[in-house]
Amino acid sequence: MATDKTRIVSYISEDLLQALESYCFEYGHVQKNKKAGGIDRPNLSAATEEILKHYFNDPAKPIEEVIRTAIASEFDNFNNLSEELEKAHTEIECLKKLNTNLQAQSKGNYEAPITIEAEVNKEGFELSQADLARRLEVNHSTISRKSNKDDFSSWSQSVDPEGITWKVEKRKNKKVFVSC
Repeated sequence: MATDKTRIVSYISEDLLQALESYCFEYGHVQKNKKAGGIDRPNLSAATEEILKHYFNDPAKPIEEVIRTAIASEFDNFNNLSEELEKAHTEIECLKKLNTNLQAQSKGNYEAPITIEAEVNKEGFELSQADLARRLEVNHSTISRKSNKDDFSSWSQSVDPEGITWKVEKRKNKKVFVSC
């Protein structure tokens, strides 16, 4: 294989070789061995170069810390995607409910969402999970899933037709949703 890199020859102990090979497989420094039927073999050169780069670029920072930081960054990206997916799921649920309501309305059997009358004190008003789902025009499973999250109150306010914030209270082994 042609390369413009300098060749270094080194002799290392068997246990260090095994550790380097494990590193190769763990971090994807492998190449297909055509002579052995295309099975993966460690790319010791690429792994050694990566380890040396990390060592000389920041010798105070062990490679494990570099890898942990990279994994944490990917985990944050995953969490952000999960939040975006959850928002999209909520929007889809709202669109499905709207579609169902429009179809029901066209057939004359529309059931309007629950509204809180002006004379009722909006703070401390209680609804069951099914009633809150109907009020917010979402599936009851969405309420169940969202009510276990820290941002339930802000989410419920964002989808409530009157902008009312809802909180979850547990009473006698059941959830009650209280306006606040």
